Amino acid sequence: MSVKYLAALAVSGILMVVPPISAGIQDAKAVELAGADEEDTATKDQLRKAGLVQLPGPHLKMAEPESTPSAKPVSQTLTRPNPKPQPEKNIPESEPKPEPKLREPVKKVVVPEHKPAVPVKKAAEPAAKEVPKATIAVEEKVASELHQPTIAAPYFRMDVGYGLTLTPEGTTTAGDMTGEDVANLALFSAGLGYRFSNKLRADLTADYRTDAEFDATTPGGAAVSSEVNGLAVMLNGYYDIGTFEGFTPYLGGGVGIVRLETTEQTGTMVAGDTSTNFAWALNVGSAIELGNDENTLADVSYRFVSLGKFKQQDGTTYDDLMVYEFRAGLRHHF
Repeated sequence: MSVKYLAALAVSGILMVVPPISAGIQDAKAVELAGADEEDTATKDQLRKAGLVQLPGPHLKMAEPESTPSAKPVSQTLTRPNPKPQPEKNIPESEPKPEPKLREPVKKVVVPEHKPAVPVKKAAEPAAKEVPKATIAVEEKVASELHQPTIAAPYFRMDVGYGLTLTPEGTTTAGDMTGEDVANLALFSAGLGYRFSNKLRADLTADYRTDAEFDATTPGGAAVSSEVNGLAVMLNGYYDIGTFEGFTPYLGGGVGIVRLETTEQTGTMVAGDTSTNFAWALNVGSAIELGNDENTLADVSYRFVSLGKFKQQDGTTYDDLMVYEFRAGLRHHF
């Protein structure tokens, strides 16, 4: 065996002998402190009073020497220091992983099968009536007229006519006259107009009514006779309803000023006189296409016109002169 191993064995033997000797010395000191000797051993109460509560040395457990060759010196007690408690480290908890989103299961759409529809039996339809060709042509003409663009243009017109007069009542300073009668009269008219659209137009006309004889009987029973004529300037407006097979019916009316003039009265000599009155008129008529000339139209109409009062210089007056007029003329659009 080597020297190192021998030295280690010697040291371990010394350590085994030293503890019992030191324990005996401590027990003796404890006995003396308790007031006892080797013959008179101290009791437990005496030891407790002396303040010695430590156990005797033999009951203490000694540290065992290291068995390794490189042992430390005997004087050093082989005790391990208690490790100091280390502060706990706060370890952050790992965040939970997000759970994967579950895909919603795809719903299957079940398309119901359509059953073939059962054909419905239709009632026997009556046979379509044949539409006359003339009616179809009129409808096509009206439709084409409604879809025509607006045509604005001036026009010139000339008319002639014949008027049927109504009997006016005459009055003198001496009383009412009787047997009044006014003959029918002829008229001539000319004017300028403007067509604003396919439906609306207006014109300004000058109408001259020739001399018409009128007869009456005075309150004294004398028969008298005279003539009356008139010149009127009228502003007229018209609404064209539509064109049907070359005819364009319309409605119209006008207002203006008329000057009535009477001649010298016979039977009882009285000079004639003049009067200026407000006049108005209502009329209905139709334009008529003339061949291939679209700019020139014939115009026929009926007009009711009120011309106002007329008089003689002796104070004899006749009430409103009203006339039913039938006219015919031409309109030329520029």
